[in-house]
Amino acid sequence: MSRMTAEGLVIAEPQKGFRISAVSLADLNDLTQARIEIEASCLRHSIENGNVTWESGLVSAYHCLSRIAGPDTIDQYEADAWNTAHEAFHEALVSACPNTWLLRMRAMLFEQTARYRAMSIAMTAKNRDIGDEHRRLLDAALAKDATKASELLIHHIQTTSAALIKGLASIQAMKEQ
Repeated sequence: MSRMTAEGLVIAEPQKGFRISAVSLADLNDLTQARIEIEASCLRHSIENGNVTWESGLVSAYHCLSRIAGPDTIDQYEADAWNTAHEAFHEALVSACPNTWLLRMRAMLFEQTARYRAMSIAMTAKNRDIGDEHRRLLDAALAKDATKASELLIHHIQTTSAALIKGLASIQAMKEQ
């Protein structure tokens, strides 16, 4: 609990215990901006430093991700497997980045966005080709096109965030009616 409190996922309330931190649009926007800055930087460094071992790991991570049912599956085992493979793919993309501090910050931000990502997937998975987004990221990274890969990554992250913002706004509008 102390780790989750330090990471802002739960809030300790004296004499009451703990409660889960609320999601908010301000927090989502800040997380999205920070993740874009850090993860795109890690990706550019990774592409610059990537070798055949990095490429092999990236292809392997993509292969695993592409063989698992999408994130919107009703089977909890498949959904968990997809989330694990999704994280492994994003980690493989940046794994050749030599800056360990950037990688640590990226991992923390990726973890912090997990609950927002889950909410976004639940709202939009059927209207979005996430598999194609990942394939295009893979292709750009393997082509060593850091500019294109960064643009695709930014779009991928922003699309997830924008879908959730739209979904939360519609929920809020329904509550106000």
